[in-house]
Amino acid sequence: CSSDLAVILAVYLSRRLSRPIRAVTAAAHELARGNLAVSLPVTSRDEIGRLTTALNELSIELQKTDQLRKELIANVSHELRAPLTVIRGYAETVRDVTWPDDTKRQAQLTLISDEATRLTGVVRDILDYSRLQAGVEKIRQTEFPLRPLLEQVMGRYEQAAQSAGLSILLHSPDVTVVFDQARLIQVLHNLINNAIDHAAPGTAVALNVQVQQGRCRIVVRNQGETIEPDELGRIWERYHRADHAGSRPLGTGLGLAIVRSILEQHRVSFGVSSDKGVTEFWFETHCPEKQDT
Repeated sequence: CSSDLAVILAVYLSRRLSRPIRAVTAAAHELARGNLAVSLPVTSRDEIGRLTTALNELSIELQKTDQLRKELIANVSHELRAPLTVIRGYAETVRDVTWPDDTKRQAQLTLISDEATRLTGVVRDILDYSRLQAGVEKIRQTEFPLRPLLEQVMGRYEQAAQSAGLSILLHSPDVTVVFDQARLIQVLHNLINNAIDHAAPGTAVALNVQVQQGRCRIVVRNQGETIEPDELGRIWERYHRADHAGSRPLGTGLGLAIVRSILEQHRVSFGVSSDKGVTEFWFETHCPEKQDT
């Protein structure tokens, strides 16, 4: 009788131990076949449980990498075609038609250079957006003083604003915020670039900070043609460009989508308003109150 119990116990234990091993083996084969959405329940804290956890984590990382690959392919195929076509077209024109005419040749070479510069920006934005959407880039929030960072960013645009006939205004109290500092700079660059691109000559691009109840609202304001109400809901979409009186689209079409991705990762409020020639993009950050000691 005792021998029968031993056999039954041995069979039970072997099945109990082999079942999760078979499940992990099957899941590994699925990953090898390209089925990356593999997830197994972790039912123990022993070596099998740790192996299952590691396999689940591998599945998640592979899915992120696959999503990054898909985003890169989609973004590259969509966005690089236009500037490459322009560069090739003007290069062929210079080679075959206008090379003896110094004025036309210089103008077309300038266009080629401008498109190549824009292409560099497109590649940078594609990489940033794809990595954000795939979850590869993790935010690293720290506490830091806000005003020096704003002064540094705004200072980079003084020459560009002056060339466009604009002035730059900054109003910010001395406060401390919690945010990913590098990502905040990226958000500000995209919003200020956008404001300068669409501001009417002779006006000002303003960056204002409002503090209320532990939150800092950062507002980028410009004066120019109003964005239509039906465009406001789509302004954050990838490759969407609002039509401003038939003007040539500016930027890469990814700037505001990158801003949205960063702000959503930080789980903060953000928005845009445009009325009577004034457009404001805004977002909030956590602004810790000073504690008395």
